[in-house]
Amino acid sequence: MIRITTVCPILVVLLLSSGACAQSNDLESEFDRLCVMDHLFSEEEVGPDFSIQLSFHETPVAGARIELEYGGKITTTAPTDSRGVARFSAIPAGEYWPRAADGLAFPNGSLEIKVVTNHSRAEKVKLEWPASSISVRGVRGRFTTSERLDDPDLSMQSQRVELRNLRTAQLIESTQTNANGEYEFQTAEPGLYALRVSLPKKGEQGFESHDLAVEIVPTALESSLPEMKAVQSDCNGVQFYRRSNRADWTWEQQ
Repeated sequence: MIRITTVCPILVVLLLSSGACAQSNDLESEFDRLCVMDHLFSEEEVGPDFSIQLSFHETPVAGARIELEYGGKITTTAPTDSRGVARFSAIPAGEYWPRAADGLAFPNGSLEIKVVTNHSRAEKVKLEWPASSISVRGVRGRFTTSERLDDPDLSMQSQRVELRNLRTAQLIESTQTNANGEYEFQTAEPGLYALRVSLPKKGEQGFESHDLAVEIVPTALESSLPEMKAVQSDCNGVQFYRRSNRADWTWEQQ
């Protein structure tokens, strides 16, 4: 089941019914400004004994530590075995969010596991990690930025960009963008990585980051990553966008 969680559903209805759905950019701006829309997520109903199976391109993800979050706290942790399966037993009734203890680009907040007591059999929940990735022969590209998504692009200059192990979060390599926002990593070993950019928080101290799952494949069609725009919002923090291949050249979130 897919649900939309909102802070102010009445306002959402008013915006949609006023014809704003035909003006997606205006509606997006209004949602972003008011922080009324959270995200889409799916819900799985299971019994107290269940398992979570992780895979990527139908290949099991072994050795990952999966946490269950309840009420903002981690309640239990289980590792995935050689088949990518993490088993949980005697879990009290409630609504839980699975997370990766060490990994990056895990689809946090996209799957809610609802444990109920009237299920008598063990069940398996399947989850793809990462949910999406970009395959390239080498990790290089360009970042731009803007205050709003459809504002003019500005090159993201002298910005630290990191390449990390997606499963363990270990730092592999770091570099800085040049005056044109371009970056390049020397790492060429095939595998899964997370490309990370951290930007200062808007109106606050500290930084917030966003990770993009990147797969280095020697036979990939693309030699480099597509140009990305990094946009910050009060609701969602840092987000990456790329130009679509459609005729209207709209932005697509990564």
